[in-house]
Amino acid sequence: MRTLIMLLAATLLTGCAAQVDTLSSSGELEVGKLERRNIVLNLSGSTPAESEPRWQDLRQSLQAQLDHKSFDALYRMTPVSGRPTLTLPGVLVTAEVTSFRYLSQMSRRFLGPTTGDAWVDLRVAYYDLQSGRQLGARSYRTGSSGWGTFFSNMTERQVEALATRIIDDLRLAKAPPLATAAR
Repeated sequence: MRTLIMLLAATLLTGCAAQVDTLSSSGELEVGKLERRNIVLNLSGSTPAESEPRWQDLRQSLQAQLDHKSFDALYRMTPVSGRPTLTLPGVLVTAEVTSFRYLSQMSRRFLGPTTGDAWVDLRVAYYDLQSGRQLGARSYRTGSSGWGTFFSNMTERQVEALATRIIDDLRLAKAPPLATAAR
């Protein structure tokens, strides 16, 4: 009986790690080692996403997580609006939240499955900061079922997982081939 109670308690107190699904990809990302150290972020939302009451909460959370994850990877991140072209080497990351349902961990703990599902759909494109050339694009989705445990991943953890994926895409991108010298 004690084992059953411990197993049940462990099941209720643990949630799965937030999973990020890649819905579409333009292929392998090629970013030079120098360029990936300087990230310029343009974070926006679709019209329906920006009209949601919790848009600013999601935006601030995503921007903070991206800043934190880029700092951990020893990258410098600068938020901007628009799509600038600068003279210094870097990568412009445009991240557009296309749809989401924001739920806090607190609401899940107190209301359980009645809170429903939480999700974030995000479209990300990577551009060379100097030339404006697109380096790649991805679409991501992360979600959490309302019928998961009381501690299943809600929006904060999903946003952290999305930020990790974006920075990992840059960190793991292969370097472009070196240009051969003209003869």
